[in-house]
Amino acid sequence: MIPAGCYTVVVSFIVDKYGNVTDVKAEKNPGYGLGAMAVNAVRKYKGTWKPAAQCGRYVKSYKKETITFNITNQ
Repeated sequence: MIPAGCYTVVVSFIVDKYGNVTDVKAEKNPGYGLGAMAVNAVRKYKGTWKPAAQCGRYVKSYKKETITFNITNQ
């Protein structure tokens, strides 16, 4: 059981030049298994990310995304 509240997870990962995601890690993890849920959500995303461009060429880049969980009592 997770207490009611707003929990934020910061997930870092690498987007390669083809838009694929690798090296997914939870940087800020409030506990309760929310970090693992956020990491799985990023890993299981079915689309591709838009890769970074430098001098007209696509390159590997480091990204950070914030995922917020709002938990309410039912």
